Amino acid sequence: MTQGMNWQPPPKMPRHFKILKVIAQTVGLILVMSLFVYSGKKSSYIVNPTMPIPDQGLVVGITVKDKIHYITREQREDLYWWGYVEIGALIACVALVGTMYLAYGKNAFRRDV
Repeated sequence: MTQGMNWQPPPKMPRHFKILKVIAQTVGLILVMSLFVYSGKKSSYIVNPTMPIPDQGLVVGITVKDKIHYITREQREDLYWWGYVEIGALIACVALVGTMYLAYGKNAFRRDV
C-alpha cells in the first residue's frame, strides 16, 4: 500500500536547533507586539492639537492619518524607541530564519521537527 510513497521520517535535529527555534519564536513575538504598540501609540495622538502649543510642550509634529498633530518631545522619544525595537526585531527575525534555512534547509520549517 505504501510502496509508491517515498515518505521518510524527519531528520534528528541537534539541540541547538531547538534553542534557535525558540529564540526565533520569541523575537517574532516581540516583533508583533512592537508593531501593535507602535501603531496604537501613534494612532492615539490623533486627539492632540493640529497647532503647536509651546506652553504645554506640544512642539514636535508627527503625521497621523495625513494630518500633522503635535506631541511632546518625551512622547516622540517613546515613539522612536518603539520604532527601533520594531526594526531591530525585524532584522533579528530575518537573520534567524535565514540562518535556520541555510543551516538545515527546508527541514527547518517542517511542523513535525
